Amino acid sequence: MIISEINICDRVRPGQDPSGVHESMLDDIKREARRAAWRGITFTHYGFDKASGRVAIQAIAGTGPATLDALKLFAIEERRR
Repeated sequence: MIISEINICDRVRPGQDPSGVHESMLDDIKREARRAAWRGITFTHYGFDKASGRVAIQAIAGTGPATLDALKLFAIEERRR
């Protein structure tokens, strides 16, 4: 099996700290990236719907880290597009 991208979705519940949800999602991405023998990742999509609390992150093989800071920078850049 060849993994070409990682897609993960979760939900931030009312009163829940979004950072904790993001960290958990990033842990899942790191685990799958290691399993696929990727050196690092490149974020390709970030979405957050405030009304439903749904969060979606997509990543492909790359050279960057799967960290909260890297995700924040990517989300800022994606909003500017």
